[in-house]
Amino acid sequence: MKTKKCRSCNYCKRVYRKFRYGFGYGIEFSKAYYCTACKKITEPESEPCENFCRKKRRETDLSPQRFDEAEEAIRFISKSLKDE
Repeated sequence: MKTKKCRSCNYCKRVYRKFRYGFGYGIEFSKAYYCTACKKITEPESEPCENFCRKKRRETDLSPQRFDEAEEAIRFISKSLKDE
């Protein structure tokens, strides 16, 4: 079994930071995580709190309705490109 870490907890979210370069701004993620259960910043490799809940895998929607919507969108795009 894998060990429990904050990075694999469903309550821990990535922390993003804004930085300035040249005349613009950029956004990058930092190494820290924010625990929404405890409302504090944590490190990804630290031991999780008592509210640990493993992240759930996302399930892909492979229903026929989803494919029909995609085909319709492709037909619309190809028709729009032909009109130009």
